[in-house]
Amino acid sequence: MTPEPLDAWRQRVMQQILSWPFYEPLDALRRLAGAWLDLGGLGRNEAPYRVVREEPGVALREYAGEASGPPVLLVPAPIKDANIWDLLPQASVVRLLLARGFHVYLADWLRPGAAERELGLADYADRLLGGCLDEIAARAGGPRVLLAAHSLGGTLAAIFAALHPERLRGLALLGAPLNFGDDFGCFAPIVALSPPAGRVTALQGNVPGTFLNSVSLIASPETFAWSRLRDFARSLPDGEALATHLAVERWSLEEKPLAARLFEPIATGQLDVRIGDRYPLEQAQQAHEDLEARKTTGKLLLIPS
Repeated sequence: MTPEPLDAWRQRVMQQILSWPFYEPLDALRRLAGAWLDLGGLGRNEAPYRVVREEPGVALREYAGEASGPPVLLVPAPIKDANIWDLLPQASVVRLLLARGFHVYLADWLRPGAAERELGLADYADRLLGGCLDEIAARAGGPRVLLAAHSLGGTLAAIFAALHPERLRGLALLGAPLNFGDDFGCFAPIVALSPPAGRVTALQGNVPGTFLNSVSLIASPETFAWSRLRDFARSLPDGEALATHLAVERWSLEEKPLAARLFEPIATGQLDVRIGDRYPLEQAQQAHEDLEARKTTGKLLLIPS
């Protein structure tokens, strides 16, 4: 018998797991596992903050500190817990920015319920982020904001920056998918293997985090499984590295559903920003000159060495 091609096997498994009714209970079990890890000393150790604005979909945090620099808004992925920006005292973007005098805010995406099912790309990438910037401007006296975003939060931030460049001092993206086309690394097979978006949302409503995790694992086990195991093994001799690895693993258990309407343009590949050219970071000046001379089309990517 001829072995089944790997992609065909993945497609078949993906269709089978789509109809499983157990995703929400599995999400709850993952959160319970996280609570047990908290009892073992892996609980949150976050910098002090207060919520200064909240509406369905997002809560805006303001971190305590002596701010002399410009405001910066941190944007996590809407499917993960926001504390990736503040994992541990020694592994915290929040505390690093506070120590350097920035006025730090964070957009904490709230877990969507039935009432938030219709929140879509226009809400997450424009209205909700815009409301956060309105609040920051009112509190900070109107200066433009630095926007730093991670993963799918970076996709949303990039769209906002394209819509409202006048509101930002700068944009920093970390691991943010900007192109869901054929050449976009691990996200390409995820998009290719995902069942029709309408079918997913019809069966699941808001898309459970465990479903998204399952799709990711099947599409790219190297990225979402084997690399994590290798990192754990390499961290064992170093106590600080091991603590950071375990904190990341604890963070990964706090998955949130993705609002149904937001899932659809992602799963159908509609978020496809055209990439014109790629430049090494040390050629940033050349990229700027080519852009001004209109020698490029689409977006330019600067690739760190």
